[in-house]
Amino acid sequence: MYNRLMNRLKKRVITYGIFFSFIFILSILSKYNVPYVKDLFISISPTVPVNTHQVLSASSVNRELAHVKRVIDGDTIELDNGEKVRYIGMNAPEIQHGKNKAECYGNEATQKNKELVEGKTIKMEKDISERDKFGRLLRYVYLPNDASPSSVLFINAYLVEQGYARAKAFKPDLTYIPYIKSVETIAKEKNIGLWSNCTSN
Repeated sequence: MYNRLMNRLKKRVITYGIFFSFIFILSILSKYNVPYVKDLFISISPTVPVNTHQVLSASSVNRELAHVKRVIDGDTIELDNGEKVRYIGMNAPEIQHGKNKAECYGNEATQKNKELVEGKTIKMEKDISERDKFGRLLRYVYLPNDASPSSVLFINAYLVEQGYARAKAFKPDLTYIPYIKSVETIAKEKNIGLWSNCTSN
């Protein structure tokens, strides 16, 4: 009986020792920006706050650098190479196009998008689809933080969180939809942006 108890105790000590050693090694490596480790450490940490400023690490494998030539509206930009990029997972109110009148908060959303990314270098991440039916690239867009290279501003979610756009799922590109919908709830609760200024929400 005594031997069985000792064997169980040894197994538990070994198991916990391995687990905490693994966590310790990850935390050390993440401080030195070892590729991919920081993403893994963030994903297993339950204490990362729901905040578009720091929710995602800047070291993701599938992100490409690009420079924004101009902002077209609240959810679309044009790059230096002429490619147009449509933000995934959200939908901003439209601005005036020809005979079509601007939608409520469309001009404000466009202006905010300009403040955030126009003339700046961004990182872009593809989901499943490459382009939409209009030939625009479909991407998640991030603005690097010069003061903190390990963090980025997730533009798609930030515009939703601040009330400049609504969360909107476009299948099959659904990777960050749960997160974007969660920050939309924050904007609704705060009654900010289009949720406060537009009657047909």
